[in-house]
Amino acid sequence: MQTYRYIKALPTQTLCISCHGNPDNLSQNFKAKLHELYSHDKATGYAPGDIRGAITLKRAL
Repeated sequence: MQTYRYIKALPTQTLCISCHGNPDNLSQNFKAKLHELYSHDKATGYAPGDIRGAITLKRAL
């Protein structure tokens, strides 16, 4: 079966940096709350324009 697949990169936007940017730029209270809610998330250190993920669509032809 033939398949069409489309993939598009998801660059980090300026808004994303408020949580996913340099952790040194976040307040201690904010870092504590992020850790409380997302203790296993290591997605920090991004800058605007960095690729953080992708969206993919796959469809049978």
